[in-house]
Amino acid sequence: MSHAGHNQIKARIPHRYPLLLVDRITGQEEGKRATGIKNVSIGEPYMTGHFPGYPVMPGVLIVEALCSAEIMFAFSGQ
Repeated sequence: MSHAGHNQIKARIPHRYPLLLVDRITGQEEGKRATGIKNVSIGEPYMTGHFPGYPVMPGVLIVEALCSAEIMFAFSGQ
């Protein structure tokens, strides 16, 4: 699977909003790398308190997004 949309990701990963942190897999080189997208907006629930006046996506959620993309990558051959 070199590309995956939202429905394909939801079929493979049990997480749902607000913790489904991958919107698309945009490319993949089997056994080497994958790229994905998470559309982050100011309306995300975690943006209101992290940090007030200077919102950023919390680092732990960035790591979670990477792990979700890795799941898609690791099981892409199945």
